[in-house]
Amino acid sequence: MFTRKVTFQIILTTLVLWVMHTPMYASDAIEKQLTRPDLTLFTTWYADPTTSMVIQWLLYTPEHEPEIIRLRWQADDAQHWQSLQAQQAPFPKSKLTRYRVELTNLEPDTLYRMRFGYEGPIYTFRTAPKKLTDKLVFVAGGDAGNWPAAVQVSQQAAECDPLFAVLGGDLAYANGVNVDAWIVFLNNWRKHMLRSDKSLIPLIVAIGNHEVEGSFNKSREMAPFFFNLFGPYFPDTTYNAMTFGNYLQLIMLDTQHISPIAGEQTNWLKETLQKTPPTYRYAIYHVPGYPSHREFEGELSQAVRENWSPLFEQYKVPVVLENHDHCYKRTHPLINKKPVTSGFGVVYIGDGAWGGEIRDVRQTLQNTLYAKTQKVNHFIQVTLTPQSQHFRAISNTGDVVDQMTLTHSNAK
Repeated sequence: MFTRKVTFQIILTTLVLWVMHTPMYASDAIEKQLTRPDLTLFTTWYADPTTSMVIQWLLYTPEHEPEIIRLRWQADDAQHWQSLQAQQAPFPKSKLTRYRVELTNLEPDTLYRMRFGYEGPIYTFRTAPKKLTDKLVFVAGGDAGNWPAAVQVSQQAAECDPLFAVLGGDLAYANGVNVDAWIVFLNNWRKHMLRSDKSLIPLIVAIGNHEVEGSFNKSREMAPFFFNLFGPYFPDTTYNAMTFGNYLQLIMLDTQHISPIAGEQTNWLKETLQKTPPTYRYAIYHVPGYPSHREFEGELSQAVRENWSPLFEQYKVPVVLENHDHCYKRTHPLINKKPVTSGFGVVYIGDGAWGGEIRDVRQTLQNTLYAKTQKVNHFIQVTLTPQSQHFRAISNTGDVVDQMTLTHSNAK
């Protein structure tokens, strides 16, 4: 006899092969299996990652009468549990309810336990450290989806024991309409993105074209799932910056899926970069300024190079994480669209193949801008110390595709 857990996995396995490109609302078969929080449980941040955590999950509520759920939590070494009632909101185009608990005033660099009720399983999460005194690892990529390669890449990424993961768009490939794609994506993330201590790996995101029905130049209403889950971090715009103590800042940008590249977003980027920088600062977004597959003179790629690249150069952003092309690439350090052999230059890395079907590389090593290109599913492991930043591209089979080290001094 099949258990409910096994039945849910069978349904997911069947759906994953065709759910990616099917415009649909949620199917009853998969929705009805969401009777436990752990099936889609994930963590993220809306505020200070050193003192807060957001926990979210989806549940099937066919009558739209969701039950009241309280989350209990405690520091790993604490004796007493605290509790907070989860906020509720309908999940778009479905009979699901999205539950959310935002915990604040937590201790930095601390492992916390949480559970639903008094007898349920215990899950854990970890806050970020306030200072960078030793080594910190995070992973980055984009274009994930629910292909088998996405599971493989997630498994490899989790083995790096990252503090968090940041994905630069095209998360579930739901295109603003496909609820099932989000259910499968969150279930895969829940199962595979766990640290060695079994704590949940928080997910930080930027928006991509497959979050939006219509892909580009649309309104917020055309990305209902993205804003249902991540809207509090993007309350008024689709770009923002997340700062970790005084050592790291991630700048998430929108390559014209909702917000135009030029104008207000570029002005905001300049204002953000003008502020006192942390030790390390990176930008992440979807459409690449330096594509590995698409046309180099594509409209949006040109707009990135014309509007954002001069700011990255002026304010010395050492590495920019790009996506969308389903290949791997790393440029040489660039200034004014040309390689530099000494001094500071901006390196553009990535091109988003966490799980998406990989494509042929068109910008090859014959192009003097590119130091490395390859047709491969991958993620980027970023390792920070007070003295250096190290980047490794790792494939879905665990092979090291490429690597680069920058010292703190030559990054500035």
